[in-house]
Amino acid sequence: MLWLHAIHLAGFLLAQVTNSTLLFLILKKGDKLFGSYRILMFSFALYSLIYAWIEIAAQPSICSSTIVFCAFNIYREIELAQHQMSQKNLDLNRQLFLTLSFQTLLPFLMMYIPIGLVIILPFFEVPLGKLANVAGISLAIYPALEPIAAIFCIKEFRRTVFFRNRRKVEASNQYSAPFTVQDTSCSVHQ
Repeated sequence: MLWLHAIHLAGFLLAQVTNSTLLFLILKKGDKLFGSYRILMFSFALYSLIYAWIEIAAQPSICSSTIVFCAFNIYREIELAQHQMSQKNLDLNRQLFLTLSFQTLLPFLMMYIPIGLVIILPFFEVPLGKLANVAGISLAIYPALEPIAAIFCIKEFRRTVFFRNRRKVEASNQYSAPFTVQDTSCSVHQ
């Protein structure tokens, strides 16, 4: 059972690192990128940090109805405003919706299904043995996985984490006569 506690602690520590990273990215990059969605993203990341503390202290399971409600409303709003959005905003909204979809799916896979099986399988006389520990392990790891979904689904965050945001500066000079500069240009490529 000591290894189970070690996994809980590791999940808690990883959740602190990944959620703090996500909060930092939201604060640093989110203002230009997300606008008002920044508050929603910040709230979910902060919620996950708090959940990790609660999970390590009391190990409860928290309902994801808020996430489902937000996902439904975001999807509906994207569909209604699709023809009014720029391609950049539409792409960002799709990234956010994909993030929210993964963050909705994760609790079911990592919390509800394992706990549900631990509760239901004994009714059918299925012995669980050490497999019952999978529920505790998945509960411990869940808070760390949720921000990873956001970091990977949102292009700007993914580029920042993997250091792919460096801009290449290319300078070119053209001369028409000796010692006279006609055009000096510096272009930035992403």
